[in-house]
Amino acid sequence: MSGESDSMTTKKEEEEKVAETTKDVEEKTTKEFEELKKEAAAAMEEAAKKLKNARNTIDGEELETLVKNMEETLQSLVPEKMPDTAEVQEKVKEVIHDAEETIKNVAEKEAEVMQERVETVESFISDHPIASISIAAGAGFMIGLIAAKLR
Repeated sequence: MSGESDSMTTKKEEEEKVAETTKDVEEKTTKEFEELKKEAAAAMEEAAKKLKNARNTIDGEELETLVKNMEETLQSLVPEKMPDTAEVQEKVKEVIHDAEETIKNVAEKEAEVMQERVETVESFISDHPIASISIAAGAGFMIGLIAAKLR
């Protein structure tokens, strides 16, 4: 009986671990996305300030250089900070696979423990048939008395 509660606890712990890992990945992705938005906004704001301050003095070549610099800055931000959805999906699949393996291992161990207990009872019954019948009859008699009193 204790093995079943340990197994249930372990399964719940694994489910909680999967949920927690998924939540952590989601929070990390959200945080990285928010940081990216802030950095992009700061870069755009900086570029807008430069354009505003230099509106009258910029010639065509300087404007082209400024636009290229702004594009490079934005391009450099995107690949480094944007989380790859394939990576996130792979991480979640990996966590789920690990949880499934752990649950499978726990279930196999519990099945082995239960099989050992069944073999122990079967062995006792075959070694002591008269005692086994007496115990079963006594238990049945006691259950009958209890059931009769409950009526």
